[in-house]
Amino acid sequence: MRPDEDPGVPRRLARGEAFVYVLPRRDDTQFKIGFSRDPVERWQTLHRRFFEFFDLDRGILVATDRVSDARRIERSLLSEFSAYTSLAPLRVPASAGGSNEWFRGVLDDAVASAAVHAERSGLVVHRPASAWLRTVLIDRTDLLFAWTRRMLDLIEFERHNPAGEKSDGATRYERSLGDALDAMVALNIDFTPHVPTDVVAWQVARRAAATGDWTL
Repeated sequence: MRPDEDPGVPRRLARGEAFVYVLPRRDDTQFKIGFSRDPVERWQTLHRRFFEFFDLDRGILVATDRVSDARRIERSLLSEFSAYTSLAPLRVPASAGGSNEWFRGVLDDAVASAAVHAERSGLVVHRPASAWLRTVLIDRTDLLFAWTRRMLDLIEFERHNPAGEKSDGATRYERSLGDALDAMVALNIDFTPHVPTDVVAWQVARRAAATGDWTL
């Protein structure tokens, strides 16, 4: 990976599998209906700290073996709740798209409808979405060591070659690594056995600088 490339996150994509999701914002009645081959990657385009922005415990995913089935269910849900459309949140980048896929006030109905679509088609339902995400992140822990090592090397490169812009006091590599580790913490996953010790030390120091707490 070149220093100017998008660092992304460690991921593993199941071929052919696709998902329809209904995902609410945290502490809000607004929610998103969408389709994706890789929901984690998609949610990150909506908000880099999606695990905080969305209330995953109230969300649902329907897993399909074919993209066409996922698109069919998504279209049906979008049509069913079209009277309750809402403007996309300002905190969601316009470049993320999906501006017509936000709704407000009928979350329970949308979740129930997604479950009915799944039952009729004999599809697997993941509810809450947080349980699915936790399983996915655990499945990817074998990728963490090399990826976090690379991120730390790029952070060190940035430190000695400060060319990139900072947001909230952090460079993009610092944000990518911090967000990935914070997602693990949010889902109660112990990442420490799967990353280099200096990555653990970096996360501890980062947390201490933000909160004054030197524990993970």
